[in-house]
Amino acid sequence: MQTISFYSIKETSDKSSQVLELNEPKVIEIEDDFYQELAKSDFTKIGQSEPIKVKIEDEKTDLKLVNLKADVRKQLIDFFKEKIDGESEKFSPIKSSSSKDEIKNIGLPIILRINMLNEIKALLKNQSYQYLDRTE
Repeated sequence: MQTISFYSIKETSDKSSQVLELNEPKVIEIEDDFYQELAKSDFTKIGQSEPIKVKIEDEKTDLKLVNLKADVRKQLIDFFKEKIDGESEKFSPIKSSSSKDEIKNIGLPIILRINMLNEIKALLKNQSYQYLDRTE
């Protein structure tokens, strides 16, 4: 499993400090094969991952994060909307005459993936998250 993490700045963080104090991240787990698909797509080209010194729960570390500025956020939201549409099209092979097993075998993985993509899109829309970690 791979992860995509969303970070918000702590209310008490000193914005002028060289170390950015962040809250615990919201982490989305992604199957390896789908993560590789994302890695080969425009997902990795939207926004620039930059090393940032951070402090999370009194632990300092360096992370490569994407700043979710308005333009980057919008591009990522649009990207995930397109991915959701693409996944939805995979329902086409399911006909009303399909067996329950066919529906389950085809539909359930698609539904799970669409739910995960919707969760990512919702986190991108949530302005309280200012940084994205998409490193492997």
